Amino acid sequence: MAAVSKYFKAGLLFALFEYLLIVTPVGIYVAIEAIQENSMQFFFLSPEWAIATIFLSFVGIANYVKEVESTGRKVLHSYSGILGLSNVLIVVAAVLNTSSSVSHILHDTPDSKEAMIFRIALFIIVTILFFIAVGGSRSYKLKHKANNEK
Repeated sequence: MAAVSKYFKAGLLFALFEYLLIVTPVGIYVAIEAIQENSMQFFFLSPEWAIATIFLSFVGIANYVKEVESTGRKVLHSYSGILGLSNVLIVVAAVLNTSSSVSHILHDTPDSKEAMIFRIALFIIVTILFFIAVGGSRSYKLKHKANNEK
């Protein structure tokens, strides 16, 4: 089994730091709401996680483009177009999900299980994509920088 490179570790650590910068404020807010509601279930099922999903999707793409272009390599327009389109789809899905959840909150009715599952799944997918994009691009940048210094 091959050892994990120092560039991969550094990229993963950078992605984790960026991830925590985005998710921690939302998590603190949701935790305060859950304590006020006296419901730990609210912590996991809160519509605010859709907002974190939107933040992650935007910051992930922005960091990816910034890291890759800082090496002097350009991101292909077709690739950035696909990233942008997927980001729009993620944002629209998260906004619609949040809107549905807020409507249920205003009418004091429970959110549907499907909406909650969709929100959690979308957050998990965007989290994985965030770590791939941010961690991978930072690893690439560090490896590129090390190769150019030799």
